[in-house]
Amino acid sequence: MANKKKKNKSLVNWRFVIVASVILSLAAIITLADYFTLPSFVPTWDEVGDTLDEIKNDIASNYDLPVTNDKELQVHYIDVGQGDSILLRYGGKNALIDSGDVDATNEVMSYLNANSVSKIDVLIVSHPDADHIGSMSEIIDNYDIGEIYMSPLSEDLVPTTNVYTNMLLSISQKGLKINLREAGDKPIKFGDLEFECVAPEGEFASKNNSSLALRLVYGETSFLFTGDMEKESEKSTLQRGYNVSADVLKVAHHGSSSSSIEKFVDAVAPKYAIISVGKDNRYKHPSQEVIERLSEKGIKVYRTDLDGDIVVVSDGKQLDVTTQK
Repeated sequence: MANKKKKNKSLVNWRFVIVASVILSLAAIITLADYFTLPSFVPTWDEVGDTLDEIKNDIASNYDLPVTNDKELQVHYIDVGQGDSILLRYGGKNALIDSGDVDATNEVMSYLNANSVSKIDVLIVSHPDADHIGSMSEIIDNYDIGEIYMSPLSEDLVPTTNVYTNMLLSISQKGLKINLREAGDKPIKFGDLEFECVAPEGEFASKNNSSLALRLVYGETSFLFTGDMEKESEKSTLQRGYNVSADVLKVAHHGSSSSSIEKFVDAVAPKYAIISVGKDNRYKHPSQEVIERLSEKGIKVYRTDLDGDIVVVSDGKQLDVTTQK
């Protein structure tokens, strides 16, 4: 009776060892990318996770499958008085749009600390007016900062204010850089979400109209962040056909009559409008004209001077709005 040949198990074992070694080597290289400057083609673990999320969502979209995602998007419109500051939280990442004025520094930092924010992955400057960047220097100095974005400014619009100079100094001292964005440019990554750039479209003669306006979509819900863009910028964005539709509109320029023209509001067609504004401010914001325009269209209006901090939470399908006065 012939002897059965024994299977060569060593080949299988060596294959396992080779595969395991490759995986462990890749994992070690990716881990090192979080601590050392390696070639740009080496991803971080965050980027690997984001890529896997994108692949999952692409597969679900291409084959009409339901997207199962337990992440929620939180958008916090912080009550900073007469100014803007918006914190976004999603999938363990944080974004901050503007920082309020200098006198709001303690308020903004206390709010971030209360929400256990230690790193701001995406820091966005809508435009360099003091009521939007007054606390930026302190925030950059005291938190781990990822990427910084703002719109380009013509030379005659570049501020010489202390708050702007201090912000640039803090950015330089941390070895950070400013990424410029305007309408139609590459979206700003926020985890596996993206901020679409819808303004400014072209050059303007004012910092307000040079505001970086962004649209963020999460599932079936959407948000529009407008900075202080005024009529001229709104018209330009509409003329170029950018999609500004959103469920939640951050009303531009604190509800001033210089913004929120009817055609723009109609194009956004929001369910909710958020106005960040100081109580009894000297500019008499928000304009009664704008309030009436929004109300007549059945848009629910929230105001930080009346409602305090306003938090909008999206699960990708529904929105939940709470206020914290």
